[in-house]
Amino acid sequence: MFRALIPVTLLMPVLAMISAVAAQAAANEEYCKQYAQTAVAQVGAGHSKKACTAGMSGARWAPSERVHFVYCMSNPVDAVENTQSAREAYLRSCGARQ
Repeated sequence: MFRALIPVTLLMPVLAMISAVAAQAAANEEYCKQYAQTAVAQVGAGHSKKACTAGMSGARWAPSERVHFVYCMSNPVDAVENTQSAREAYLRSCGARQ
């Protein structure tokens, strides 16, 4: 009986760690909706400043909330936050934000 419990006992911490990582990695829908709205607002701010438009290429600058929402749901929260911060930093560098 004790031999049967040993694999289960060893597996429990691993399962706990995996579930904690999975929970941390995945963003929820409400968070991603907000992220997508913010992203589209950032894109609009960039397009309103001529000096910014040259550097606004790729999916990071897509005008579609859907594109940003799918990106958010498919990536770890840290990556999503880094992308949003990078957009904001660019907008400050080209004068679209103070």
